[in-house]
Amino acid sequence: MPKDTFLKELAAHPPVHVVAYSMGARLALEALFYHGAPFLSLTCLSATLEIENRERRQLQETKWMDQLKNHSIKDFIDSWYTQKIFAHFTPPKRRYTQDKEALIQILKEYSILNAPSFLPDIFKGGVPIQFIFRENDPKAEPLKGFKDVHFVKGSSHCIHLEYRDLISKIVKNILIL
Repeated sequence: MPKDTFLKELAAHPPVHVVAYSMGARLALEALFYHGAPFLSLTCLSATLEIENRERRQLQETKWMDQLKNHSIKDFIDSWYTQKIFAHFTPPKRRYTQDKEALIQILKEYSILNAPSFLPDIFKGGVPIQFIFRENDPKAEPLKGFKDVHFVKGSSHCIHLEYRDLISKIVKNILIL
């Protein structure tokens, strides 16, 4: 589904509490700030809020896209999870059954290179937002001074899969505001 269509559909839903991970967190932020999505609260897990070096990111994405196009889905997934952010995480077997062409389209359409910086909007207030990152995640650096940032010690980028109970507890805190 095209990104704009997805964001408009998300914004058309009744008010809800939203928990979103990685790319989904970026999409939720974009839906909230630029499409008026009626969220009651938003919890972002492992979200990238802005790109410091767009040229470097473009090169990284081109490398990954080329690898996905020119290798098997298994080779791509195995290589993807060797990145430092996934240290100590083993991908579930269902990751190897993804449709390669659909994954290529998703990566193109939903690239962070197509997203604005969310930082100015995050600090404005409004809907309660909290962020959860792995310990020492550099993506949290721009949130210095933001009141609701949590870190999970010993996790990878996939904190929601590795520490379900802890993440559930943190999420519940925003629901009782």
